[in-house]
This record gives sequence, structure tokens and C-alpha cells, in this order.
Amino acid sequence: MVIHCEEGLTPRLKELLEALIHACRQAEPISLSLPEDGRYHLWISGGPSISSAPSISASAEGSGEISNSCETPAACLILCPAGPDLWECYAFTRPDCRRQGLFTQLYQKALQLAETKGEASGQEPELVFLSDGQSPQGQAALEAMGLELWYSEHQMEACIKDLDLTGSSTGTARPLRLIRRRFFDQGMESWLYLAFLSPAARKPAGTAQAAAPVQASAPTQAPGQMPPASLPQPPSRQPKPLANRPRCAGTCRLLPYGGGRFYLYHLEIIPDYRGYGLGRSLLHAVLASLPEDTQVILQVSSENTAALSLYKKTGFRITKTLSYHNYC
Repeated sequence: MVIHCEEGLTPRLKELLEALIHACRQAEPISLSLPEDGRYHLWISGGPSISSAPSISASAEGSGEISNSCETPAACLILCPAGPDLWECYAFTRPDCRRQGLFTQLYQKALQLAETKGEASGQEPELVFLSDGQSPQGQAALEAMGLELWYSEHQMEACIKDLDLTGSSTGTARPLRLIRRRFFDQGMESWLYLAFLSPAARKPAGTAQAAAPVQASAPTQAPGQMPPASLPQPPSRQPKPLANRPRCAGTCRLLPYGGGRFYLYHLEIIPDYRGYGLGRSLLHAVLASLPEDTQVILQVSSENTAALSLYKKTGFRITKTLSYHNYC
């Protein structure tokens, strides 16, 4: 038996892993699929009756393409960095290769990889395992290893043309002004939306209203005469008072998946500006900037009832519920 490790996803590796996941779906109604943001792909090749000690293939160093003669994987573990200190893990074992300790061996290899990366970065990532609850054997494997439920979240999806983007909040005097910036998050190109609140919009509760600047009347002077130095500068040269500048009230990020799909995440309103419906305004403005045939996917904690209500009212529907397991 050989444990392979590849950073990135080649076309051949994608083909092999999708064949493995398809075999798992044939046996159980699981909804998990091959994650497109996976960075490290561990898998074990071999037949159903494997008992020899595992070895590490040359591809563990990411040294090249996978041979076309490579066997269909018996099990795989895909690691998706979700931050500097957290890796999301997707595990699949071919039905005829289960109960042989393959998952445990992949997990041990993943721990070694996390330790190595942690030594290089100074922060070892924690491994959390995803489950959709549709595989009794998978749940039993997580429990046998002592992994416990950390939290659950819902995956929600919608097509832009099916959403209700009317009825945005009227809690502000003017709509939010969006600025979109391209940036790289975990090595992937994403879009960052910055939502600015105009000075004329309602101030947050407890914030003093800034006094309007007093405009001096134009002085009477002879044609061509320069105004005295003590008079205020013309408005076009005068720095804009801080109180009159647009204020960033929130942010949102979109990760293009290709094929007209986007993953929406990190929608957040600054605490001082919450309670005015700006979350709805920001969400609607971001979605309205996308083509009508765009498919949008997001994930929200099952405990975040306010966000769940907002997404449902907008037109998103729950397509799966994911549970995250770790060593509590």
C-alpha cells in the first residue's frame, strides 16, 4: 500500500478522486463532493485486501504528474485551508475497502503534514472533519477516533434570477456605495466588496450628529484682487472634514468557482452600524452586481438565526447541512 500526497489538483488526480467519490455515492446518499479549494490531497492506492505497512510515494513531495497506470484510490483525505490555523478535511473510503484502518492512516499522515507546515509558519493548523450525516459508517469512524461534534452549518444556494432583491432596508437615507477590489485569499483570486455609508445616512445610535460646516459668504472685492489670507480656501481646495467623509460600514467577499458559480462569504457589518438593515442592503447590492444566471453558494452557522432568516427571505434554500468534528 502506498500513501500519496499531492499539493494541487491535476486533471488525472481529479479523475481518480471523482471515481472514488462516485463509488461512495453509489453505496450511500452522501452529498459531499470533491472540494475545488483543496490544497493537499492524500490518498491510498491498492486493492480491497491491503494489510502491509504504508509507504510514502515520490509524489508526496509534489514532484510530478500521476501515472495513468495508477490504481483507483482506496481512500482519500483532502485538506482545505480555511485560515492560518484551521484546515477543513474531506474523507472518502471506497465501500469495499472500509474497516481496514485506511482512514486512520491517512489521518496520521495529515497530522504529520500539519506539524511540518506549522513548524514553517509558526502556527500549526487544527484539523476539522466535515460530515453530512448521510454515512453511518463514516460517523462511526469519526466516533471511533474520538472526534466530537464542534458545530453545524447549512449550505445554501440560489440563482440570481430567482432571488427577491427588492425591499432593501430603508434605514439609511441613501443606498450603500460599493467598491469592488480583486485580492488573493489563501492563494485564490477573490473579490472584496467594501460598502460605504454616505454622510447623509442615519448615524448609529449614540453617535453625535456632526455640525454642518458654516459657509462664509463670498467677500466683495475688486476684479482680479486676491482674497485676504485669513479668508477660507475655496471648497475645492479645502480638505473634506472627517465627519463628512463616507464611512465603511461593512464588507463581503466572493470567490469565483468557474462555470458561473460564486461562493459568498465573510459578509459582515461593523458593530457600530448594526441594527439598521445594512446587512440586507449589502447582500442585495452584491448579488445585484452579478449576472442573472449566476449560481451563488454560501454557508451559515445553524445557530445564526438572524443570518438564516435573511438568506431565506432573499431566496436562498438549504441544500445540505454539514457537521464539523474535531478533538474538543
